[in-house]
Amino acid sequence: MIERKNIFSLLTNEDKNIISNVSGYNVDKLITEINDNENIKQKFFSYDKIVDNFEFNEKGIQILRCVLSDRVFEKKRKDNSLRDEFGYEKNGSIIIENFIPQDKFQQIEAMFLEVKKKIIFDSSPSHNTGFRLDLQNLNPIFDSIVHYLYGQTNFQYSEVELICLKHKKMDYQRDLHVDKWFPHFKLWFLPEDTDDKMGPLHFVKGSHILSEQKIKWIYRQSLIQSFDAMDLFGDKEYKNYFSHRFYPGTEYNEYLQKMGFEKETPCAFKKNTLIIFDTRCFHRRGTAPENNYRFSFRSVFPRRVALFK
Repeated sequence: MIERKNIFSLLTNEDKNIISNVSGYNVDKLITEINDNENIKQKFFSYDKIVDNFEFNEKGIQILRCVLSDRVFEKKRKDNSLRDEFGYEKNGSIIIENFIPQDKFQQIEAMFLEVKKKIIFDSSPSHNTGFRLDLQNLNPIFDSIVHYLYGQTNFQYSEVELICLKHKKMDYQRDLHVDKWFPHFKLWFLPEDTDDKMGPLHFVKGSHILSEQKIKWIYRQSLIQSFDAMDLFGDKEYKNYFSHRFYPGTEYNEYLQKMGFEKETPCAFKKNTLIIFDTRCFHRRGTAPENNYRFSFRSVFPRRVALFK
């Protein structure tokens, strides 16, 4: 893996031009200033959501982090001869139906129905059930998927847990948002057929791609989060909440169209479907009647990969 001191060499001239055009500041000059400021450099190379410095965000430090993380993952995949055989690069997601062989899935389904029946009978709240699956043992292709996404062949991760979600009347997860600024993945495995009444995941295909419009959105949001004057309102959480979200009530699809993205897609699929998506994609929890249940095996992939060595 490329050493941190040489990490900026991964940027292309096109990358630098887009970042400079959006921020209005010379990227090479910004890189020099980052390297000359130990505190800023440490924050730049951290997992922190943002470098909490308005001046540096105005110069484009957050969009520089985003673009550079893309280049790092691209290089890792290339160095390990890992190719996209799953449609991830275009869509920001991997969706595979009939993921587990039918005989094995029928056993899982029978156990799931017993767990589900008890939860509904007890009117249980949202919770982790403790019912886990090892996807690698159930379908060896899972290893190939994980290796490709993380760009390394020694990465092992396959355990998922059944999550019971009981919908609430108000839920901030229904606002369209992104989770991370770097490649980061969430997984759903569906033990039953899913429809709109269950409030499935909605996500925007391809919105992990750093188009110029997406970079402009990230740039604006970084200024919102690092603008100290907003703290005068007395609620820093309010600022942090909106920094990675569309504002409630925004006409999502109309705005997405202006950014060059397609409409959001509800992940309402048949049982035995695997869904993995990059949390840089715009996404949200679907709307559902209060107290309706949604069941899925879920996992958030761990951050065991060093972004920048």
